[in-house]
Amino acid sequence: MAELCLDANCFQLATVRKFVLQVGSDLGLTESVIDDLQLATEEAFTNVVQHGYGGQGGEIELGIEPAEGGVRVTVRDWGKAFDPEAVPVPDVTAPLDERRPGGLGLYLMRKLMDEVSFEFDAEQGNALTMFKRL
Repeated sequence: MAELCLDANCFQLATVRKFVLQVGSDLGLTESVIDDLQLATEEAFTNVVQHGYGGQGGEIELGIEPAEGGVRVTVRDWGKAFDPEAVPVPDVTAPLDERRPGGLGLYLMRKLMDEVSFEFDAEQGNALTMFKRL
């Protein structure tokens, strides 16, 4: 598994993109799959920075590994836990001027990836696992 530990800071997004690109290239993934992994991982990272840590910083661990039939991305943090089922599904059909800003992160992760799951543990940290079939 390729791993990267970063400070929970949106200035790290370029590093996240490069990491996903490098690992995806090393695994021989297509450009389209790498693009999906990058966007889903960026959204997850940004959500942890903004909501998990409230913009106050903390640690985020990223992991990417091949898995049977696909690739698995793990995002681990020790920020605030939340109920993913309580996050409202955005109305992407509404006119732009009627939409609330933000709120697309979890929606995009679920659209881009084939499986998205969460585990919350005070000691082991919060783990978001995303799986993309190849």
